[in-house]
Amino acid sequence: MTSRGRNYQNNEWDSTRDDFNSSLYDNQYQSDDIGGDGNLDHCRLYIKNIPKGLNDEGLRALFAKFGTLVEVYLSKDPQKSYALVRYETAGEAKLAMMKMNRTEPLKLFISIAYKSNAKSKQNQNQNQSRGYPERSERNDRSGRERNDRSERNSVSISRDRDESGSVISHGKNSRMADDVPNGDNNMDDLLLEDDYGFSDILDPNLHLELESLKLEQLKVREEQLQVKQRVILLKQAERRPMTQMSNRCILPDGKIVVRNNADSTVATVKQVRFRDSRDADVSFSAGAGDSFKMPALQRIGLRQCIVCGTGADSYCAGCGITPYCSERCQRRDWADRHNSVCHNLARMKNDRAIRNVADSDDPIVPPAQPLRRPHLNNNSNARRDTQDNDNVSGFMPKANSKSPMKNNNIDSVNNNENRQRKPPQRSNHGRELNTGTLKPPNNRFPHAKQQQGAQDPGRKLNGPKTTLLDHIKVGDQLLLTVEAKAADCRTTRGDFVCMLFSETFNAEYTKLCEDFIVDCEKESQSVTPTPGETISYLNPEDKAWYRGRCLTPTVLALLDSGKIVTISAADKLRKLPNAYEDIPEFSAVLTAPGVQIGTNIISTMVSQISNGFKVTMKDAESNAQLGEGELSRWLPTIEYAVAPTAVVIPTVQRPDVKNNSKVFLVHVTSLEKVFVRPADAESIRAYNEILQRVFLSGDKFQPLKEPPQRGQLVIAQFTDGNHYRAFVQRTNAKQNKFMIEYVEFGNVEVNKLETLYQCPEDLNFDNMPPVVSMVKISTETLQPAATEAIEQLKEEVELILTLNDRKPTAPSGSQVTLTRADTQVNVNELLVELCTPDWKKIEKKGEDIINKVFLTMDDLEISKLPPGGCTVTVLDTSMLSGGVVCGYDSASPFARLVHVELAKKMAEYCDSDLGKEPYLPRAEELCIAKMPPYPQWFRAIFLAQSEGPGSNEASVCYVDYGNVADVPVNMIRKMLPEFVKGYPTLGLHINIRGFPEPTDEVLMKALNHMQIDDEGRGTLQVTNCLYRADDGTYEVDAPELIAAMSK
Repeated sequence: MTSRGRNYQNNEWDSTRDDFNSSLYDNQYQSDDIGGDGNLDHCRLYIKNIPKGLNDEGLRALFAKFGTLVEVYLSKDPQKSYALVRYETAGEAKLAMMKMNRTEPLKLFISIAYKSNAKSKQNQNQNQSRGYPERSERNDRSGRERNDRSERNSVSISRDRDESGSVISHGKNSRMADDVPNGDNNMDDLLLEDDYGFSDILDPNLHLELESLKLEQLKVREEQLQVKQRVILLKQAERRPMTQMSNRCILPDGKIVVRNNADSTVATVKQVRFRDSRDADVSFSAGAGDSFKMPALQRIGLRQCIVCGTGADSYCAGCGITPYCSERCQRRDWADRHNSVCHNLARMKNDRAIRNVADSDDPIVPPAQPLRRPHLNNNSNARRDTQDNDNVSGFMPKANSKSPMKNNNIDSVNNNENRQRKPPQRSNHGRELNTGTLKPPNNRFPHAKQQQGAQDPGRKLNGPKTTLLDHIKVGDQLLLTVEAKAADCRTTRGDFVCMLFSETFNAEYTKLCEDFIVDCEKESQSVTPTPGETISYLNPEDKAWYRGRCLTPTVLALLDSGKIVTISAADKLRKLPNAYEDIPEFSAVLTAPGVQIGTNIISTMVSQISNGFKVTMKDAESNAQLGEGELSRWLPTIEYAVAPTAVVIPTVQRPDVKNNSKVFLVHVTSLEKVFVRPADAESIRAYNEILQRVFLSGDKFQPLKEPPQRGQLVIAQFTDGNHYRAFVQRTNAKQNKFMIEYVEFGNVEVNKLETLYQCPEDLNFDNMPPVVSMVKISTETLQPAATEAIEQLKEEVELILTLNDRKPTAPSGSQVTLTRADTQVNVNELLVELCTPDWKKIEKKGEDIINKVFLTMDDLEISKLPPGGCTVTVLDTSMLSGGVVCGYDSASPFARLVHVELAKKMAEYCDSDLGKEPYLPRAEELCIAKMPPYPQWFRAIFLAQSEGPGSNEASVCYVDYGNVADVPVNMIRKMLPEFVKGYPTLGLHINIRGFPEPTDEVLMKALNHMQIDDEGRGTLQVTNCLYRADDGTYEVDAPELIAAMSK
């Protein structure tokens, strides 16, 4: 095999050379005439595997942090994928190669580049000028030999093509001579060389012509460079200088962020969020990983929103870097870009974690519908209609379109004031309020005073908390429409009430005009107006919905119309949807005596004053100056209903209790109201003296002729026939009911006036103060087992009273600990243990309840009906066609226990860890089940699975209501004995004797007679109640029902 020499040049075709045949940037394959590293340019890097979206600016920003860049070149041909980067020093290039070669996330292939042909020739000239003519001659001779070889190859290939008519392959790198002119050296390189290699054989005239061509070529290139320089300068003029590139960054995954300086003292203006619908840039799609180790790509830093490009004075509160102009832009960018890099930016900035920013879906704003114009004169309307015809891209309202509010937009009011105004186009990208930072009224004006009489300071208004004035600043412009006089709108401030319109809040106003109407129509539940509450009101004049604040039960203030309306019983009133409580009010009070109602005014905020802004005004139609005025929030006076005074139940002033004293237990109303009396001899004597004097004077007391007052001390006759001192707590003279508390015992009863007597003066509290005190033991509900233990403790058992705070004394009602003096048993623990449900004890022990007990219908206690008859509360009429109803005696004391107390206990059990698991009972086993859609738990009997074993539903019979229903198996729980004992069933099956043949008409008459309501409940008068023990049902007579059905 022949070894190629140092000057050997391969002229055969190479499939990769066409990708790197630039005359300015040579391909980076080592030339055959290069030996070793002699022609490596250590200041220049050759880069491959370039992402398609990476541009020159991004490439420059990527490598600029490693040193001073002299030259950056990126192939513009989409078929090429290489770049060249040159640094000032070889050390900088080596550092960049070490940091970036094949590293995440871009994985660029980087190597040291070879010197270009032009530079090699320049080095040869320098060598010749430095005294190396031999090397130059050797290079010239090698060049001539290469040219001769090229000519021979060209002749050979041409001959073969003529003979065969096709190109003959000479190996994988062979090609036609036409594709390799001049030995792979193009004419540009030939003309730029100082030595042509065959100048000794050229005619002088030819040599002169070549020199002239070279000169022309240099001039052309110089002009091209000047044009490129001007293009660069023009592009540069659109951006800030490159010295600020450190502010804006392009992350490897295509996210664009703007950084603040690390030492900046500028506080974050506000926190905003937004999402953009644009697709993420694919420039760095391969590097979407953690960018902490690899610094971001820097771009020119501008105080502009990265979404829409407008001026930005707000930054993301999480990273404190990314600028946005509004919450809408931040929310758009969050979902598509920023949420994946915000934490990295914060960590790179100050090495601390950011606060989580919750995602929020950007609401879809539908295209706006036509809205009414402001009040205009007929001439103005005609003139504007003529102008609108010229603006084909403008928005043309329909002539007779109805709208809940009038929509007026300012079409670039900062432009030429004298130009003709045309209707603005509706934009679906309106600004959305930052609901997380809404402020209460007047927080923009720290020295503002609330309008006197506008509202009760102790009440909080629902609905909008802010007005449009709270979201604007000095210099902004608003369009005003004067609606009514302030004196007619229940306000003492200002001259007129007007509507406000801002192009910035166009999306919010459009939402009130479109989505608000749809949401209000969906709501069917009517509301009762309450002063101070904001509701939805359908105006019968234009059939449109408005947000209205109730000033009185019959007067509304329309917040977005600036009007006062009187409502009637026929008007439609709905609850205000929550989505519209954060939209500000589009009304305000204008102080400007010179304007007229119906005028459209363009106002400019000049300065901030108390409660609002000072503005300059001009007519929107004629541009006539209207002088200055003031804008403030419209707060119409609300006439709140006088709240009824809370009923304060008077109590007996009982004596204090002493620590470590002996007491007797008198009465226990609950574990929070335990009444005790001292056990010392003096207290026993005083207690007995009071009871004896009242008992012995029972016949001498004068009955009360007038109803007693609350807090009055009286003598009351108890059910045992004896008289005791009593304290009146509540009275109801119309129903002859008086709630009293017996002073010497603590129990509360309801007596009639006939059992109350006047208390003698010698028995009042001044002469005979109370002896009994009240203490608190626990908050557990008193259970029957605990009541039995309490009755035993009342038998003159001495108890030691200990205060929990260990103080000498404490007022009546304090938390104490009671201990038996004889056995040292802690009474508190004993009663709490007896009041603790059994299932809680089982849960505390960690036991299972599945196989604890098996309860059936025989374990239930059945409520009774009096034999003579009663009024039955009907619970179920599903079997009425068979003459059967389900219900209970309306006078039964167990109804409240079962429906309220028992339901609460079962709900607590079913929500606990012990009872939350579903349970599949056996046939006819008692269980606890829900009845959709009701949220309560009910007692039931398991009948069977609806579709056999494995079915998801089961049939159960609710014992306290009598109906049968199919419920999901996962809504069934295990029944415990404590939910059966002491709670009789209420769903008695009652058979009506002589029930006629059922027809639809007859059944309807029966339902009407029993007054069955929407819940399926009613009443029925029955007599001759007979209990059948064989099946547990009752047979009764209902003559009134039978008579009603026969009519």
